[in-house]
Amino acid sequence: MTITYNKKNYMTTQQIAELAKRGHTIGLHSWDHTMATKYMTDSVMTKQIVEPGKRLESILGRKVEYFAYPYGITNHESSRAMNKYFKLSFILSSKRDTIEPLQTLRRMIVPSGWTPGGMLKAMHKTFDSKRN
Repeated sequence: MTITYNKKNYMTTQQIAELAKRGHTIGLHSWDHTMATKYMTDSVMTKQIVEPGKRLESILGRKVEYFAYPYGITNHESSRAMNKYFKLSFILSSKRDTIEPLQTLRRMIVPSGWTPGGMLKAMHKTFDSKRN
């Protein structure tokens, strides 16, 4: 979220730039974590996607191609709109949109302390073919 840059307990713009310089892929996560299902007007898209995207691109020195939906939630309208801005966008536990599959890729949050076996079990549960 671009609103958190340089704030206490969050990354600085210099840290973000350094990660990108070292080869990490950096994606956008909105301006302030507003749910993507509320991105229905041009003014909201500008505030949540366009302006934060430009700011992040200025920090990275390259185009931002990936987006993670706040709360991992989207709807068809928001997913379709992301085609204009991103190569891929990521959801958490909802089903992929069959019409916009590249804008609804599943991801999972991995807490620290998981064993390899525990992570593998969670991956099977999360990415079970019935849910994707």
